[in-house]
Amino acid sequence: MSAAAPASDLASALATLATAAVDPSDAGRALGILVEAGAARSILVVGVDIGAVSIAVPLAAALARTGRRTVLVDADLSRHRPRLSTTHDGGTETAGPSTEAAAPQPPPVVATAVPNLSLLPAGRGAGAGGDPLDGPRLDALIPALLAYADRVVVLAPPLAVAADALALARHVDTIVLVVTLGRTTRAAAIRARDLLQAAGGSLLGTVLADG
Repeated sequence: MSAAAPASDLASALATLATAAVDPSDAGRALGILVEAGAARSILVVGVDIGAVSIAVPLAAALARTGRRTVLVDADLSRHRPRLSTTHDGGTETAGPSTEAAAPQPPPVVATAVPNLSLLPAGRGAGAGGDPLDGPRLDALIPALLAYADRVVVLAPPLAVAADALALARHVDTIVLVVTLGRTTRAAAIRARDLLQAAGGSLLGTVLADG
C-alpha cells in the first residue's frame, strides 16, 4: 500500500477536475491521484451521452505510470467510438496463473506500449466460455483481474446508449461519470448519478469533457 497522496497533490487534482472541459491527459493524472488517495482498486468510467474513452485511457495510463500494474477493460460495445486497440504487435498474456487446476482460466489481456498497462479488449473471451463481460460472469471478472493487477479500469458504454454501466456499478470500488460540454444537460447528469448510486455504485466524481 502506498502512502497517501500529499494534500497539495489532492488540492491540485480537485482544482483540475473543477476546470471546464479539462484536457484528457490532465484529467487522467488528476483522477489517478484521487484514486490512489482513496485506495480504490477497481474504477468504472462511464459517459452520460457519449463514450468516455478519452478519460478512461489517460486514467489507466496515469495509474500504470505510478508503477501500479493496471488493466483497462473495454466493456463499451457501442458503435459510437473507435474500438480500443493495442499499441504494439498485439501479443497476449494471461491475467496471472490459476491457483487450482480446476479453476476457470482468467481472461486473457493484451500488453500495450505503456509500461504496466494491459488491455482486455471488447469481446475478448467470447467463445466457448462466453464473453466475460456478460451477465453473472461479471461477478468473477473483476476479482480475477485484481488477482493479477493492482488496478482495474472499466470503460462502460454511455448510459444514453445502454444500461451496462448499471450492471457494472456494484462490481467496482468507485465510478467516474463523464459529462460532455455543450451536450449533457444538468438534468441528465443528475439522473445518471442517481441511477448509478441506486444500482449500488459509489461515485468518485464527475469530469467535464469536450464532445
